[in-house]
Amino acid sequence: MTVRIEPDEAPAEPSAISARLEGAQFQDAAGNVVVSSIEDGSAAARSGLRAGDVIVAVNRRPVSTVAELAAALNNASGAIALLFRGGLKLFLVIR
Repeated sequence: MTVRIEPDEAPAEPSAISARLEGAQFQDAAGNVVVSSIEDGSAAARSGLRAGDVIVAVNRRPVSTVAELAAALNNASGAIALLFRGGLKLFLVIR
């Protein structure tokens, strides 16, 4: 079986997400949030985000759309922890 994941909508504007992730664009893709691009030298790049990362939770709160990601980031205070899904689970803490 071959599965193709395509974005559901245009990338979200970086300012719509969080200043701490400035320089990143996110897309909804098959019930996940995917980092679609990262500007070199940006806050997002310095935090360790990379294009192609799949974000599934913010501070242990599951997210499956860019809107949910934005809401979770707007409600987060202090450091934020992003959980990526892949062969391994990776937590990225952003201050």
